[in-house]
Formats: sequence, structure tokens, C-alpha cells
Amino acid sequence: MRSIKANYLKTVLAALLMLLAVSVASTAVYAEKPLADTLIFEPAGGGKFIYCNNTEGIFRDSLADSSNPNPRYLMSNQNLTPDRYYIYLTHINYTYGYDSAGRPSGLGFDVELDLEITAKEDSTLKIYRAAFQTPKVQRYLDENNDKQFVFHTWGAEDAVATMLDHDIYRLNSDVVYKNKGYTEKTINIKKGQTVWLSEFVEDYAPCGMVLPVFMTADTELISGMVDMNVAVFKSKDGNVGNRSDFD
Repeated sequence: MRSIKANYLKTVLAALLMLLAVSVASTAVYAEKPLADTLIFEPAGGGKFIYCNNTEGIFRDSLADSSNPNPRYLMSNQNLTPDRYYIYLTHINYTYGYDSAGRPSGLGFDVELDLEITAKEDSTLKIYRAAFQTPKVQRYLDENNDKQFVFHTWGAEDAVATMLDHDIYRLNSDVVYKNKGYTEKTINIKKGQTVWLSEFVEDYAPCGMVLPVFMTADTELISGMVDMNVAVFKSKDGNVGNRSDFD
């Protein structure tokens, strides 16, 4: 009986020692995992921030083209002089119609968000980085045969990765938002000439109904004077970037 008890105690003790060894080893391995760098934010100083989000929604009366009886800009920044300008435009497409009770009705249409850059005198503009993003949508019919759609993010993480110039890794996930890189551009604009920011970003596309759209750029006006006006247009099928309906 004593032998059985002794063997039993030895077995239990060995099991406990093994568990302890595994626990210590696991702790050691865990401790060796690299920690994320501490995020430190410091003011860059200088320059100006052009932020357009008011109103956040893009409605039919927000449009700058001839489809709107009273076309207008979302934002107008006139007579800008040499300086650094960081541009950040973010909106949601709400171009549905309204029924007789004033309630939202209909599917609306695709729109194109853009920045008009018009030279008041011969000007030189440098674009250090620029990015654009609007989510891709999956559309389907539900059990009632009603049209539904789903998209996976309200954010613009891919565009942000490009602007930060490095990939972004989602915590506890295999998801990586890739920095697509950007080639710095210098643009010479003659007095009275207009260029559009959409000409200098990758992946420019229309924004679908009830979807967000994000456009950003880090620019510097080296010389001259320009207007930078935020505008949105009803998209023309197969003719993205066409501004012929804009005066």
C-alpha cells in the first residue's frame, strides 16, 4: 500500500513539475515577443489644414454641375499664397430623392468628389503624397427580393497607409492595409488654368449611394496664387473625371 501511495505521489509531483515547466516556458516565450513601438505625436508646425466635412452628407443640392439648378462648391478657399496645405476631404453620398412626406426615397446615384485648383497667376504646386478611397460594395437581393448592400469598413485605412508611407496592421488579425506608395509631383499651372486633384491620385472612382468617400493630399504651393475649391459631381457612366457639365 505504501509503495502504491509513494508511486502515486511521485506521479502527481512529476505532473505538477511538468505543468510548471510548461508554464515557465510559455511565459518566457511570451516575454520574448516584440512589443509595439510607443506612438508619439508631435505638432509639425507651419502650413494650413483644409478639412471639408460640413455638411458630411452629399445631397442633390450639393452638386457643382448642371444637374443642380443652383450649382455650388462644398467649400471655397480663395487666393491661397505660397505655403504647405494638407487637404482632407471626407463625405457620404446621400443623393436619394424624397417622397411627398419628405422622407428619403429612391436609390440616388454615384457621385465624384474632387478638388478644383485654379491659378490666379502663374503658379507651381508640389504634391508630396495623395490618396483616394471609397469602399467596394457587395449588392444582393434579400428574402423579400429587396435590394441590399454591404461594405466592410467606414474607414479609409488603405489611403491612410499610403499617406503615412507605411503599412498598417490590424491588432490581433492578419489584415494588413498596404502602403501603395506615391511619386512626388510638381505641377506648373498657368494663370487662369484649372487642374483637378483627381488627375494626380491612384484608384480614383465614383462613390456609390450611402457610401463614404475619402480624398487627401499633402501639397505645397511653391509660387503664385491659387483657389482650391471642393466640388462634387454626378458621375457619368464610363466617363469618370469628365467635368464638361461644370462652368
